Amino acid sequence: MFLCSAYSAQVFTVDELTAYIDASPLGGIPFRFTQKTTVGISATQLTLDVVAKHHSEYHHHHNIDEVLDYAHKSDWSQNQKDIYIAIFSILADAEARVHGISPDLIHFHEVGGLDSIFDVAAASFIIDRLGDSNWFYHPLPLSVGTINMSHGEYPAFAPAVRLLLHGFEFAPGVNSGECITPTGAAILSYLKPDTINNWHGGTLRYSGSGMGTRERKDRPNVLFLDLFEIDKGGIADYNQLAEYIQEICFEVDDMTGEALSLALETLRKSLGVLDVVSYSVLGKKARIATSVRILVESTSVEALSRRCFDVTSTIGLRLRGLSRLVLLRKMDTIEDLPVKIIERPSGITVKPESDALSGLSFRDSEMLTSKIKTMFYGKEDRNNV
Repeated sequence: MFLCSAYSAQVFTVDELTAYIDASPLGGIPFRFTQKTTVGISATQLTLDVVAKHHSEYHHHHNIDEVLDYAHKSDWSQNQKDIYIAIFSILADAEARVHGISPDLIHFHEVGGLDSIFDVAAASFIIDRLGDSNWFYHPLPLSVGTINMSHGEYPAFAPAVRLLLHGFEFAPGVNSGECITPTGAAILSYLKPDTINNWHGGTLRYSGSGMGTRERKDRPNVLFLDLFEIDKGGIADYNQLAEYIQEICFEVDDMTGEALSLALETLRKSLGVLDVVSYSVLGKKARIATSVRILVESTSVEALSRRCFDVTSTIGLRLRGLSRLVLLRKMDTIEDLPVKIIERPSGITVKPESDALSGLSFRDSEMLTSKIKTMFYGKEDRNNV
């Protein structure tokens, strides 16, 4: 769920996570992100096929040394390795206290499968990517009832989870079944987040929602992750405002201009689409073709890919992850005309929205643009247009 919420919040692209996983013994495990709705909430869910690629290892229970070897034998950065090792060491220490043995004798069961190892590896990648961030949490849900484990039926939470969550605040009320897994508890314990009551505010940049595999009828099994930027004064660091998006590319040479125009307009209006560009190219067999490039939010790429196949004649798409730097901007009005106010490293600029200039001659358009800029730059308080 942590992985899915971070992907939904555009912390990384599929290509970046794939390269990271492939740089370790976990390489080759098929995975994909999809959107799913449960109890009225849509969120990102991970499909991980560890059986298909590592069938012999899937049900193998690893000891702590075997688990840590996934980091030792990887080409990850040292910080990524350190995070991975720290999370599993925290978990091993809790399990050792539960069983009354030394951590080096721990034999992981549920958290020793490749799916849990993949989760911790991905969490290490995310935590490293977010760098020197401050973490905060809302009070946690309290579990009641029982859960089935390799050792038998236990009261919820699992024994190790109870130890890992010492010192954390819990919300009023109780919830049936397992609300926090040992892996999730170990990640929380590593992050040492502060309570939300001690948060001093910031600007919300990205929000993500990650769905677990367990279906619940009483409430959505979803983790929400919000990324805030704290205003430290001075010039903004625009390198920190990167967006991780996807690009869909394809060519068509067997659609009429009218049909393709309608199709591209349909795609342009689709959920998550940021931009659609098309241009003429010389295709195979010297045929004139139209090349299409679509920029789309990562969480919408699968749905949009299906739509591309439905509304155009293409039979193949090229997908790749991209990062782009964006400037902070806001919409406002000057003299009832819509304008876009943009924060640049050198200062604030303004320009009229293109719709405001529709139907004007070039001369009138230039005069109106000049008038808007003069009015804007002449104001003492440009933040209150």
